[in-house]
Amino acid sequence: MSVLCWDFDGTLVWAPKLWTRSVYAALKAEDPSTKMKIRDVRVRMAWGFPWHEPEKDYRSSTGERWWQRMNIKFYEDYLKLGVSEPIARRAAQRVREFVLRPENFLPYPDASVALRMARKKGYRQIILSNNFPELPGIVKALGLGMYLDGYVVSGVVGFEKPNPEIFAVAKRMFPDETEFVMISDNTEVDILGARAAGMKTTLVHQVANLEADEWAEELSELKFLFGE
Repeated sequence: MSVLCWDFDGTLVWAPKLWTRSVYAALKAEDPSTKMKIRDVRVRMAWGFPWHEPEKDYRSSTGERWWQRMNIKFYEDYLKLGVSEPIARRAAQRVREFVLRPENFLPYPDASVALRMARKKGYRQIILSNNFPELPGIVKALGLGMYLDGYVVSGVVGFEKPNPEIFAVAKRMFPDETEFVMISDNTEVDILGARAAGMKTTLVHQVANLEADEWAEELSELKFLFGE
């Protein structure tokens, strides 16, 4: 039986402009009179996350240190946007509280159905995500954790997809299993990365392409779960 490796953002949930909105909300919380627009923040936020440089080894910056590294990025971004140093420092420390609100994450209508069906059919399944360390708590708050056997989160393990090391971590969780399937909406990072790591791949929520072994427009159309 295969191990299903689910991506999170864009695959099981929709979290539109999560980081931009959170950075902007933190700024507004510290400086309600700011003239900054959210579009200004979005342009500045376009680079600097660990997943933008997946070739690096981030094992020295996991857990709480992951946020310490990100807080420096937020602080520097605020300064480049013209925010004063005291406000930039305080706002950077508050971004985390806005990111970690479960209401930011909107599960696709068929996400729980797909996870439940996979569990019913006997699949083992995990979340395999480039994300912050607290992701398991968010998944559980959304009512999806009951279907999962574990999590491989970049902010915990120190590698970002498509780095082969993060896929290796997932495989080591189930040493007796030989078949792993990556399910994601992202071709470049997840589908190609997983294929290079020897996994089967399923693309969802995107136009079909030849890079993935299978494709489904909706999670409820996944043939290995809902086919005859």
